[in-house]
Amino acid sequence: MSHLPCRIFWACVGICLVYVEVSLATFSTKQTYPSEDAPTSSLELNDDNCVAVHLDLVARHGTRYPSSSTEDFGMVQAKLATLHAYLPSTGPLAWVRSWANPFISGEIGQLAIRGEQEHYGIAKRFLSRLPTLLGSQYYSPINFTMMSSGKPRCLQSASSFAFGMFEKSGSLGKSLFQPVAISSRDLEHDPLMRFYDMCPLFKKQVKKNPAAFVEHQKFMEGPEMRQAASRVSSRLDLPANAQLSPNTVLSLFKVFAFEVAVLNNTRWSGVFTAEDGEVLEYAMDLKKFYKNGYGHEINWQIACPLMEALMEAMQDAIKAAVGRLDDGKPERAPRAVFRFGHAETVIPLLCYMGLFHDKEPLRADNFERQKQRLFRGANMAPFGGNIGFMLYQCPSTSNVDPRSDVYPLFSVKLLINEREVPIPGCSSSPDGSCRFDRLHKLFPLKDCSLKRICNRPRGQGSDFFNVPMENREEVLRQRGEHLEQNRRDIRFKKIYDNDDDDDNDFSDHDDDDDDDDDDDDDWRKHRRNEFRYQEMEMKKRQRRLDL
Repeated sequence: MSHLPCRIFWACVGICLVYVEVSLATFSTKQTYPSEDAPTSSLELNDDNCVAVHLDLVARHGTRYPSSSTEDFGMVQAKLATLHAYLPSTGPLAWVRSWANPFISGEIGQLAIRGEQEHYGIAKRFLSRLPTLLGSQYYSPINFTMMSSGKPRCLQSASSFAFGMFEKSGSLGKSLFQPVAISSRDLEHDPLMRFYDMCPLFKKQVKKNPAAFVEHQKFMEGPEMRQAASRVSSRLDLPANAQLSPNTVLSLFKVFAFEVAVLNNTRWSGVFTAEDGEVLEYAMDLKKFYKNGYGHEINWQIACPLMEALMEAMQDAIKAAVGRLDDGKPERAPRAVFRFGHAETVIPLLCYMGLFHDKEPLRADNFERQKQRLFRGANMAPFGGNIGFMLYQCPSTSNVDPRSDVYPLFSVKLLINEREVPIPGCSSSPDGSCRFDRLHKLFPLKDCSLKRICNRPRGQGSDFFNVPMENREEVLRQRGEHLEQNRRDIRFKKIYDNDDDDDNDFSDHDDDDDDDDDDDDDWRKHRRNEFRYQEMEMKKRQRRLDL
């Protein structure tokens, strides 16, 4: 019997802590950030000797505590209590008999110390790899833009990253602290970091539709999960009349994931083998595939506004790099933009770009064939997972006419979790860089209105991700023409209907269990009550003024 192997690595931030990490990527999006083998090579120049002029980073929050919705470990504790008489009283697994939920209610969904360290370390590595771009300028909101989802764990991740990026560059106190501006929007009105909350079509067709997850349910009831549950039950010496269900075993596996991530405790590795880990990871990935990935087209289409914002930020940086706008006014653009969101922010964006796409979709009946799959939550959006867009300016742009087409003179390098990855359908350089004019053609983004996307009838859309990689550029060109026609149609309709195309019209105020499968409803209610209170106070003041 082969139990899950572990390895030790060091993480130092102020104090040094020894962390233990499961060597196999077995925890899907509950995986900690792979910082121990992160690259350290310079990003100042690419292989064509072009100079880095802009960085745009989209990151998930760091390691967090379990939530109260899908990670109810109090339920797990109650289940184990009912099995107390059957669980082993001696031997290496005797501790399971008295296991108690180690996570207190006050920490639900909050950023863990390890999550703070993950983003601090990510910032330090980017700073060391891009010293000229990131380290040569004093902090200013004009030079560096930071934005975050309104969730506390995201704001704290942004703050941890900012401390690593601007440590000892300020003027406050003995530590020379540098205050940093971090902007955020209301949880239900954030089209960039929380677009999934602003699309009723996504909620209706996917998030709140059990039929959207039929493959996941089939797998949970299938032979692989039943066998894994039987193996774990046998390891715990449970009799035939007290066998664990597949759902309970999956919950125990999540307990394992969070004890490793938050508490640095690997005791559950004696309960699960590597074989069990493969099956349970697939169950978690299968859910993500159909909730946020390629399983449903609307999942990744709603990432269009974020992709549009990234492209616009790079276009602004290009204008700044060549010196002037067409109207002759000097142009300034941030050297870097840092954005902090959720797994539900990162995964749809990756899928929008065609990354981690398998030839065969994940299903309940192809587990064996998908053991080498690309779509893995642990690789796509672990805690702290990030997507970086590096914009480079080539030497010949120094005296370019700003009225000419300068896009071919800039290139983009994609980084996923700090590692260089080619952009699908757009590798025009040995190092995987993509000329910006080609990237612009791949993602024309002429109409990224959530209102339009979320009004589309079910089933309408492209079959882009069923097309072979070598043919995607032509499909994207045709899609761009189709979007342009839609834009003309919408403009024509607005002339006669006077329709206000406001994405915020699609905010949904219904109760929602939100991102990461882990929204804390109490926080949402608190925010709503706060806004209602402010509105009532404003009305009272207005009445007093009227009197």
